[in-house]
Amino acid sequence: ETNAKVDILGWVLENDSLGKTITYMEPEPNGYTYFKEYPKNQGWHVKDQIQTDLYIEQDGQRIPVTKTKVSEFIVESDENDATIEVTEDLLSEPGYSMMIVAYKLKGEKQTETLVLRDTTWAVDTIQVRKDSFQYQPRIVSVDTRTEEREIIIPDAGYAGRFSEQVNPLAAAAEKAGWKVYAITTYGDASVAADFAKRIGADYPFYKADDKLLKTIIRANPGIVIWKDGVVLDMYHHRHIPKAEALLEKWK
Repeated sequence: ETNAKVDILGWVLENDSLGKTITYMEPEPNGYTYFKEYPKNQGWHVKDQIQTDLYIEQDGQRIPVTKTKVSEFIVESDENDATIEVTEDLLSEPGYSMMIVAYKLKGEKQTETLVLRDTTWAVDTIQVRKDSFQYQPRIVSVDTRTEEREIIIPDAGYAGRFSEQVNPLAAAAEKAGWKVYAITTYGDASVAADFAKRIGADYPFYKADDKLLKTIIRANPGIVIWKDGVVLDMYHHRHIPKAEALLEKWK
């Protein structure tokens, strides 16, 4: 795994109500200025991201930098049994943000069977006095049903990367007012909440395509630092800084 990067050069924007799709190139790489001309409240949203191919910085050089390409950039959140796209919200987040990329949640997936009880209640009305009543609830029936859900038993070494390195950094960043979130793949999204609970993560887990995540940084986990929609820095899990050093660098 290497600390690989891409540069964001522009955006493919879409407006469903106008039936239009346009390409907007940023004045500077990794900028985020399109919303000034094509705001969300006028119906514009990001369809794709225009970026360089993957490159690695070595001895002050980029190896390699090839022609630009358009790749899908979509991040989604599962909320109340519904899937909501949060791409633009994350990109337009003011101030500092810390993105934790986890393109494969390492561990053993298992199916857990839960026994749930459904209780049916009724309310009896009891007359205490001529003009006074009491309402007495009573159980009519108790039915049991089973429900299966997928869980994950995290790999010990992988979980340790979070509990020992990522989580303390995330807690310090949140305390400093940063937005902190993790992104995993669609394939692991069903166990993300269980994984987060088991590793003690207080930040939300979103989901995206695994190829997108690997394009951003080929580290699992990897840390991406943003400010006002611009990527400032990236850290491989082997080189995650201490909280004091990170917050001193970006303040």
